[in-house]
Amino acid sequence: MTSWTCLGKSSTDTLLHAVAGSCTCLLPGHDEAVSGYLTAIGDALRCPEAGITIRPWGSEGLRCAVAQESTPREAYRRIVEYVAERAGARGGKTVISRCITGTFAPGTRENFTQSLFGLFRECFRFTFSHPLCGCWAGASPELLLHLDAQTLDIDTQALAGTRRRGTSAPWDAKNTEEHRLVVDDMLARLGRCAGVTDVRAGKPYNRTYGDIEHLCTPISGHLSDAAAFESTALALHPTPAVGGWPRADALADIRRHEPHRRGFYGGTIV
Repeated sequence: MTSWTCLGKSSTDTLLHAVAGSCTCLLPGHDEAVSGYLTAIGDALRCPEAGITIRPWGSEGLRCAVAQESTPREAYRRIVEYVAERAGARGGKTVISRCITGTFAPGTRENFTQSLFGLFRECFRFTFSHPLCGCWAGASPELLLHLDAQTLDIDTQALAGTRRRGTSAPWDAKNTEEHRLVVDDMLARLGRCAGVTDVRAGKPYNRTYGDIEHLCTPISGHLSDAAAFESTALALHPTPAVGGWPRADALADIRRHEPHRRGFYGGTIV
């Protein structure tokens, strides 16, 4: 079984200080970790013994600094409002991220990781470190692409729409429309991929994550050849959930207006 999982859109994605070139990953619902040593090769970090490749958000390279200050709340609000107005005028949306920094006491990193992994068992959980980029840890609810190596069936999910967990009312019009746009975007991208057939969307459901819940629609398809897996995953990345749509406009907004480099936030693990 092979999985690509998006690292982004998680408030628990946290940049720490580098300690070693290593990684640990846990699949949703599992407590058995896959781990090994990381080596920087080209534009990615690779762990040959575990078959893991980690790539950053965009073409920024592997070297990134630890954020020293949080994004001021008022500055973040102004950026979001400015970008949202212009994206809305063109019928789209841009997802703007922000930095939230903190300090760990010496020797508490392991406790933090264990707590994170335990709190979010239904997410893809990871921690990795390398001298070029520091140490990253996170728990992401978003699956980018999964391949069943025996049947060549693939599945992914459109994850868009957010509200407080346990809300009994129907999803409001804003969240419903944004979710529909994300589903349509992902279906269209899969439909344009060579070797991908039988693309279909399932029934939407509520996907819980901590104190919030997302509207999630499962999407499935079939590959004619397993070799098309990576190109199909790259066609989906970044999803509208971590970047926005239309993709080109959203990525231009992020490059122009976010005051920090994303580094590995929103990147991929395969």
